[in-house]
Amino acid sequence: MIIDNHVHVGWYRDGYHSPKEIWEAETAAGVDEICVSSTSTCAELYDIVIEEMIELKRLGGSKVHPILWITPQMLKSEKIDKMFLSDIEWQGIKIHPEAHNEWSNTKALTSRAINIAVKRKIPFMIHTGEDVVANAITFENYYAEYPQLQFILAHGKPFQQALNMLKKYNNITIDSAFMNAKDVNRFCKAGFPDKIIFGSDAPINKLFYKKLSTQEYIKKNIYQLRKNISPAFSESILSKTVYFK
Repeated sequence: MIIDNHVHVGWYRDGYHSPKEIWEAETAAGVDEICVSSTSTCAELYDIVIEEMIELKRLGGSKVHPILWITPQMLKSEKIDKMFLSDIEWQGIKIHPEAHNEWSNTKALTSRAINIAVKRKIPFMIHTGEDVVANAITFENYYAEYPQLQFILAHGKPFQQALNMLKKYNNITIDSAFMNAKDVNRFCKAGFPDKIIFGSDAPINKLFYKKLSTQEYIKKNIYQLRKNISPAFSESILSKTVYFK
């Protein structure tokens, strides 16, 4: 069993990635289930986001787990209601502080997004990166304030900050999307193999590895994990999720 916990569908800077393209690439790479959010959200194309998820569910059924990417505009315009009144059973929420800096400097807005996840009892993903607006410690106050909520720190960056957060809080999981397999191994050796889940960030790879198909990219991710990490840890990481039971 392989679960890709960090997948995208929809419009992005390099063009459109259809539900069919994504589902076929994932399954061809040997992935059994996906947790997927739509990049079309960043263009505030809410109807398209819903259509994409419906089509993915048609293709993959119970093996597709929709994650709602929330933007500040979605909350301000109350369009969030549209997303939850759709036929989609959202199994997680995501924010991207580098794409929308408001998440890091507007506490009321971020708290509102987090409270939606708390109310619905679904995990909350935060994109982390080297930019200070998205550092692993930037949102530390929320980890402490909402101990009942499962936070996923996508990418686990910067490494030392993410490791410190793992040591300090029990409600944090890190996904391996765009993470060097050696860093995944460092998290494992630090005592946190149960707090790492597999993610590919497909098909965002098309921006950086233009000659590598998405299927090949996912396969390479899986291969690198198995090559650099002990079988007991790598197989656990590949098969684990916090988005559903």
